[in-house]
Amino acid sequence: MALSMTMSVTSLVSLPQVDTAVDCSAKIFTTVALVSSNKLSTPQIEMKTTYGDKIEILLNNASSYEAGTVFQIFVSDNLSKIVGLSQLEADDNMICLYHNGKYFKPSTLYSIKVKALCLGEESDFSDTVKAETKSETYYCIDSGTQLYEAQNKKMVKSYETTERQSVVCQLSNAKGTLVSSLSADVYSATYIKITEGDYAGKYVKLDGGENVYRISESEAKRRIVSDYGASMDGGRYVWGGTSFKATDCSGLTMQSYAQIGMNISHSVRTQATLGTAVSLDNMKPGDILVLNNYSHVAMYIGNGQMVHAMNSYDGIQIQSLSYLQYYTVNTVRRLI
Repeated sequence: MALSMTMSVTSLVSLPQVDTAVDCSAKIFTTVALVSSNKLSTPQIEMKTTYGDKIEILLNNASSYEAGTVFQIFVSDNLSKIVGLSQLEADDNMICLYHNGKYFKPSTLYSIKVKALCLGEESDFSDTVKAETKSETYYCIDSGTQLYEAQNKKMVKSYETTERQSVVCQLSNAKGTLVSSLSADVYSATYIKITEGDYAGKYVKLDGGENVYRISESEAKRRIVSDYGASMDGGRYVWGGTSFKATDCSGLTMQSYAQIGMNISHSVRTQATLGTAVSLDNMKPGDILVLNNYSHVAMYIGNGQMVHAMNSYDGIQIQSLSYLQYYTVNTVRRLI
């Protein structure tokens, strides 16, 4: 679920706010606090995921800190955020960064380091992690979501989406002003502007993740590929075919990956060598199943289902993975 982008950020001149539920936060910057006999462990961090405007960092040694510890997060040498240990643990030891006084810019390299503090003690800085934001920001928009148009700095209702789509977009305020690199405490993002696809140019209101939610670039691409493959359900099997709903098995997967600009060969044996091998238990939408002695391919589309161009009699069908009992699985390939 996407997190709301409407949060405000305290000026970097003053200290950012910290969760008042943290046990020792009220004492942390005083000189009369109790001092531990042991120096706090140095935070061990790594980059988890980057988006066009958001960075996620993992704290790998969270279990080494006592209750009440808080963490200062610095982005490009500016104090950006303070997170309490209890909040961090609730987020699976992940630190979410949306901006550093201003919204993150796409395709930009940021340096991040972390320091731990508790009861007057502080740790050394962590090693610096370099994180480059993606070139685009992706959201998933469910079917039936209201679309808007920006007219005279106001949002006017347009029409509703007719199907779920993963979209490339940019954050915007209610007047249609894009907020990337603008001050986050003045320009709160309440809408996204869709920049590519069927709904390009339209706006969607952020709803806290109910129908409009942020997804990673890789997840968005997997959904685009698998949704396109699934949309061929009911089509005809055509040997050597490369048309929508008129294709053979490797033509279906080839066309699906073309939707994200990835050109793969119209050959089962070549597709069997692409990407990396994964197990049936760890499949993600878009993964290619190579079957029957490298003579057939299907695509996993999620929820225990696959789609494939079967033969001239059965055509193109979505089937449960339980039908794999009638096939020999040679390998499963992940290209994204």
